[in-house]
Amino acid sequence: MLCGNFDEFCFNGLWPRQLPPIFISRHKTGLAGLIKLTFMYQYEWFEDKVFEAEDQRSIPNFKSMVDINNIDSVLLLNWQEHCLECAPPLCYTSCALYLPRKDKKCRNIFYGIYRNKNFSGLLPFGADMRFKKWGKLETRLSEIGLTPGKINVTDKVNYGLSTAASVLANVLSPIDKKRKINGLYNVLSLKSINSLTVNKSSIYDDFLVECYSFEHKDFKLIIEYSGEGHSYRNSINIAPGQNFVEIPAANFKLNTSSKNGLLSVYPENDLEARVAFTWLDFVKYNKPAAAKSVSSKPAAKIKCIAWDLDNTLWHGVFIENKPSGLKLRPEATGMIKKLDEKGILQTVVSKNSYEEVWPHLESLGLAEYFLYPAINWGQKSENLKKIADLLNINIDTFGVIDDSVFEREEIKAALPQVRTYDEKNIDALLTLPEFDIPVTEESKKRRSYYLVEQQRNQIAESFSGDYVDFLKSCDIHLSIIRVEDPIVAKRCYELIQRTNQLNLSSRRYDPESFEKLMRDEKYLKYAFECYDKFGSYGIVGFSSIETGIDFYKIHDFVISCRVAQKMVEHAFITWLSQRMNANSINYLLAEYIKTTRNSPILAVFEDIQFEKENIGDDIYLLKLDVLKHRLENNIISVDEK
Repeated sequence: MLCGNFDEFCFNGLWPRQLPPIFISRHKTGLAGLIKLTFMYQYEWFEDKVFEAEDQRSIPNFKSMVDINNIDSVLLLNWQEHCLECAPPLCYTSCALYLPRKDKKCRNIFYGIYRNKNFSGLLPFGADMRFKKWGKLETRLSEIGLTPGKINVTDKVNYGLSTAASVLANVLSPIDKKRKINGLYNVLSLKSINSLTVNKSSIYDDFLVECYSFEHKDFKLIIEYSGEGHSYRNSINIAPGQNFVEIPAANFKLNTSSKNGLLSVYPENDLEARVAFTWLDFVKYNKPAAAKSVSSKPAAKIKCIAWDLDNTLWHGVFIENKPSGLKLRPEATGMIKKLDEKGILQTVVSKNSYEEVWPHLESLGLAEYFLYPAINWGQKSENLKKIADLLNINIDTFGVIDDSVFEREEIKAALPQVRTYDEKNIDALLTLPEFDIPVTEESKKRRSYYLVEQQRNQIAESFSGDYVDFLKSCDIHLSIIRVEDPIVAKRCYELIQRTNQLNLSSRRYDPESFEKLMRDEKYLKYAFECYDKFGSYGIVGFSSIETGIDFYKIHDFVISCRVAQKMVEHAFITWLSQRMNANSINYLLAEYIKTTRNSPILAVFEDIQFEKENIGDDIYLLKLDVLKHRLENNIISVDEK
């Protein structure tokens, strides 16, 4: 029997103590603010009429690569649609990309999240969505871990209750009855969770990403996590069709007991990609030493070839013959280049001394082809597992070329899903079906994507909790562009209309006045384009600067939320001040118009040591003597285009 005041569960600014805040999302429908619990994915904003415009063909032969029997528990997440430039509700009236949902909030996934039963993974369907420009999926961490079976029960109960509550709430009146219906829904949802035995362990093994891409080209999926004093950012390559990637959970340094942990995923370069996710979850395996998730069979296509060296890449044994006595096999070097053109990644697994062998590969001009080489005296199967983790690709997509029957058999015994090839058959590799991969412009660039991401250690260890070291490890690059191209100008207009928290003046323009600003020679106009080793952020900032005899004055300054706290603002101001120094211009001024939302950008300017003077109602003049305060930037590399 249920008891309690249902109104306590309605939107009145108070959270019920027994209800975990992580499961609560506020949705204002009409005059009544209703709280809905959404487990796993936010389904309630699905628009079937919008979805009808998508390709409706069924996807044959989709089989999840995850053996669900190997999974002990899954961290319960609440994936919702959000915006990379999110600053609601002000942006609803100023942003040209605003597209209303039924609750009048902005739709960031074109048709919402569709339960596509052509797929299955953790749940008996895939979370099918097409990202809108600037759209992302986002979730806060919870403490709740459930078995896959209980995840399914929870999802079914929640989906049924939320559907029933929505129907009843929409037909009942007055508003207090709607509130009680939704309150009842919340009580029932909470009881369905509390009736299940939960695991509050914060130790998870992997973050699994399995999805089907409806796109015809590869793209990068960005994964970002921020917790208490820790940030993680990575990108994974998503190819057309089925994809599967395991990322070690240790990389994230999770703190599931913290309410501040925030995880998001989105396509690179604002791509409006359609994807169906079957796994997007932190998992704990039944046994730490168990084979993680994939079957013992090789994947259909090869993604990475691991080369042995002695009597494989070259004739001879390095430790016996030294470089002068070795002879490269021309069929091997030719195959390395052909595989690279196909976008097949390559590495080295060789029992040798790295310190001696790697310089020789560099002298041969071959080192650049090999990612995360394992040149040591360790077991080759173990080295392959480590390389697979570092590349974020599945071990069943690997192939090994090795002259040693013993080594090939060792790999087969430990990793039956890895193909092995005798060095005598190098010339015939491309005739095999697993190498039948079309060559595209994107595939030719694939190695370069991984080269910029390559690290000797996992990123979680690279900065050891020091945020500045972390930023340096990301190799962030800022390109400053004079705004002359109409496409660049359009993006800048979008930013200035959309951005609130990181907008110095919060000044808005109509199209005509913005075009007038673009033509005004009194102002310098700059766009900021940013990328790091994980991928491109695109154009993330805009500034217009009035030029005087002994001063520059920043008229507009906006920065995208996606590069917030990455020191991009500092890098631009430093670059601008150095330019002023070169021209003996003393003062950099800026106009700050205070709003309820834009205090974060003021904090940046104060950190750079701008002085602040109140010159009117919520209007401040910021001033920096650039000759006195000679700024330096050793975190972000900057160039001007």
